[in-house]
Amino acid sequence: MKTAVLEAKVESNNQAREISKVFLEAAIGNTPLFRLRRVIGDLPEEIEIYAKAEHLNPGGSVKDRAALAMILAGERDGKLTKGKMILDATSGNTG
Repeated sequence: MKTAVLEAKVESNNQAREISKVFLEAAIGNTPLFRLRRVIGDLPEEIEIYAKAEHLNPGGSVKDRAALAMILAGERDGKLTKGKMILDATSGNTG
């Protein structure tokens, strides 16, 4: 896995936020797959099982994907604009 290196002169807080947003969006869901060799039991050798390491998302959860999708949809649809607050009830690690 390659790590992106940012080399840019940041002129303002707004520019820094935009750069952070781009890198955060790229990081969410870009998690590695791990081949599970010990849990295949009596399956034929040609069958391979992989697990997606969602705990390596920036927020540590598969829910990062859903949260990002909701935010991007809100921005795209004009419902989430500068100065608006997101308020979400959650019983887990989405909030």
